Amino acid sequence: MKKEYLQAYQAKEREDFDRFIRKIQSHGLDPDDRYPSLQRLEIVHHPIVYIVYSVCSTYRLDNEKIWSQIPLAGTLLIPLSAYDKDYVLNGCGFDVSDIPNLITLAKETGRVRFGLADPPEYFENLEHFEPIFKELSPPELIYMTDEALSTDPQTIHNFRKEFEDLAKVNYYKSLKRHIENNAFSQNDFLSIIHHRKDTFVYMKILGIEEVDNISKLMITEPPHADTLLAAYEYLVEPIFDPLKAIKISA
Repeated sequence: MKKEYLQAYQAKEREDFDRFIRKIQSHGLDPDDRYPSLQRLEIVHHPIVYIVYSVCSTYRLDNEKIWSQIPLAGTLLIPLSAYDKDYVLNGCGFDVSDIPNLITLAKETGRVRFGLADPPEYFENLEHFEPIFKELSPPELIYMTDEALSTDPQTIHNFRKEFEDLAKVNYYKSLKRHIENNAFSQNDFLSIIHHRKDTFVYMKILGIEEVDNISKLMITEPPHADTLLAAYEYLVEPIFDPLKAIKISA
């Protein structure tokens, strides 16, 4: 997919999300508020079950694709990460050859929906995902911004800078080696960093003491720190998830 198309797509997604955030900041968060909205996702079956990809997918563990999870949900929401074609099966739990059938299932039954787990711009040149973009227009799955939950933007900025300063010592290099050794792409690296940084900031906002230990481990034992951040993602990100979906591991 072309950069210009994806830039326009991303600009529209961020415009919609900014509108949602402005509503929260001016009127508060209503219990029925969702983002993306149920109308945008065209949800007709409940509950919504959101697949969470952690260190590895179910397929990588036991060769089980996501098909068996569809009956467990009213609507199975499949997050798309910007994987190169060769890594879609291990990373997403379905093969590129499954995409036409998943699109058909989405259109005919509403039991499957897609969302973008990475910013649209990350999908440049990933033509295997183009049918999903063109036929289903998946929304970007964005967590509640820290600024929307805090009256002190400078504190949020400081938390992000703290992560970046710690990561520059050893963590980035360690994660980069892991990505290269496992033949993952640069997009995979950027996606992981994005999620780890968010988790770190959420832990700081919530006052979770374990983040102090993780800060030390980012310097002394980066792989251990990464494992802990991946684990805490399951605990803290749902708090900041405006879709309020049930999450299962894939």
